Amino acid sequence: MIVVSTLAVSATGITAYLIFSSTQTMILDVMGGRLMDIARTSVNSMTREDRDAIRFLNEEIRDKSIQDSNKILGIAPGDTLESLEKADSARLMKTDQFQRLVTILRNIKKSTVRISSDGKERKEQESNIKYAYMFVPVPQSKDHKILRFLADADYDTPDWENPIANLYGVKQSSFIRAFDGFPSAEDEFIADKWGTWLSAAVPIKDRNGDTIAILGLDYDATGEANKVRDLFYICVFSVVASLILALFLSYLLASFMSRPIAKLQDGALRVKERDYDTRVDVKTNDELGVLADTFNSMVEEIRAYSDYLQALNASYYRFVPREFLQHLGQESILNIRLGDQIQKEMTVLFSDIRSFTTISESLRPSENFNFLNSYLKQVGPVIRNSRGFIDKYIGDAIMALFPDAPKNAVEAAINMRLELLDFNEYRKKKGYQPIDIGVGLHTGVLMLGTIGEEERMESTVIADAVNLASRLEGLTKKMGSHIIVSEATLRQALEDMKINYRFMGKVRVKGKTRSVPVYEVLDGDPAELVDRKVAQKERFEQAVMLYHKKRFTDAEALFLSIYEAVPEDKAARIYLDRCKKYFNTEQDDPVFAPGDF
Repeated sequence: MIVVSTLAVSATGITAYLIFSSTQTMILDVMGGRLMDIARTSVNSMTREDRDAIRFLNEEIRDKSIQDSNKILGIAPGDTLESLEKADSARLMKTDQFQRLVTILRNIKKSTVRISSDGKERKEQESNIKYAYMFVPVPQSKDHKILRFLADADYDTPDWENPIANLYGVKQSSFIRAFDGFPSAEDEFIADKWGTWLSAAVPIKDRNGDTIAILGLDYDATGEANKVRDLFYICVFSVVASLILALFLSYLLASFMSRPIAKLQDGALRVKERDYDTRVDVKTNDELGVLADTFNSMVEEIRAYSDYLQALNASYYRFVPREFLQHLGQESILNIRLGDQIQKEMTVLFSDIRSFTTISESLRPSENFNFLNSYLKQVGPVIRNSRGFIDKYIGDAIMALFPDAPKNAVEAAINMRLELLDFNEYRKKKGYQPIDIGVGLHTGVLMLGTIGEEERMESTVIADAVNLASRLEGLTKKMGSHIIVSEATLRQALEDMKINYRFMGKVRVKGKTRSVPVYEVLDGDPAELVDRKVAQKERFEQAVMLYHKKRFTDAEALFLSIYEAVPEDKAARIYLDRCKKYFNTEQDDPVFAPGDF
């Protein structure tokens, strides 16, 4: 009887503990996830000027700090210490840079203000976010256990003043993880002299990926902590009450109830871990048997619905790139709203099949689709492998975005050309005509967002950079090149990789008043041809400069010798023809103009 009672109490205690633990974990997960979503979205929306303001204030603080290392490292967790003279602190808090950051933090709080309605009027209630602030590292604290306030949404609130550069002894492990580059939320409530909080922090990185500050958000968790404590007491009371009850009923019930209940409990735990193949084998003719059958039916329905949702999500992501959602700060397509948008510097890649119209005229509609899909099946993985994503297909053209670094886009363009060499070998074996492509690249600031109306919307990118990338792709055929990049893309790519390239001259793009320098990436062609073009690079660029100086006779001689040395160099052939065209017409502008491409 004692053993039976012990088992009954243990089962009840475990159930009570699981209820308590699951409830607390659920509260922390939901609240922490929400805080990190808000913080990620806010950091992704920060501009270069915002990051420059962080750097400026951090340098000012370091130069004027009045505290020595011993005092800084002696700060206890949860305590603060002023590190600037009041005059310096007051001056910095009046600067445009500080107020800029304060405005960002206040907008974060304002974005989560709750709205209530009593039927007659709508009223604003307190924000979900109690505190929003930024921290910067302290050089003396290498492990980031001492941090320095940079800005605070409530720095001037009476009784809660928090001056700039205020040192803080860190109690939150999420702050330390954020400085290591990982967005993080606390897995437990944090109590300090300001109250009980749930905190989350997200790193603010510069263009090199280095963490220069963190954005911290605090949710006033006093009410939730009290509820969890009350739930703990209820669980304790439940265990005690169950013990008393078990002493009276264990002899009658334990023998035929403990095993089925344990099976149901184990099944519930496995379902919690998303094991939807779980089945509970309880062969009794009482309520527990009915409950087990109902449980099994429920799990089967959950599994079918889960499979359906996974398949549905996978289908959605084939139409709306997952990367597009992530840059908008959304984890699911269900969260996308009309007008969502973000500004970010990216590299745009345009690629087009040359003479596609001529090729398609000889094919039936079904053959056209098969041809396009076989080609796109080859180049799509190349773009993804270089950390890019395809934004849209425009007939036979591809528009792809590379959010991380221009070198990824250049790498993708080169590999697309190399993949095309293998693809054409396959087409030759099948008796098909080889194809050629042109690729244009440009790096600039883009606006990613959604346009349309509530019943039909789509993701899109709006920017002058997109237009220029498209124009450069169109220019590849006119200039006899395969990959043409802008100066902005080439300059940044050369910081991270070594490529063979040459100056192709200046072009005047439609909508631009000034001509734009462009460059050809030579890699991507057969290695032997690349070597021969590289050997002529200096002479080719000299000929281009003579051409732009309207010294067409000298330029023609150079281009002719280059063409004779490398007959496959279509660019030399095109420039040679243009030299002849503009000979004795000094009044004409030899720059490639919009009408040329």
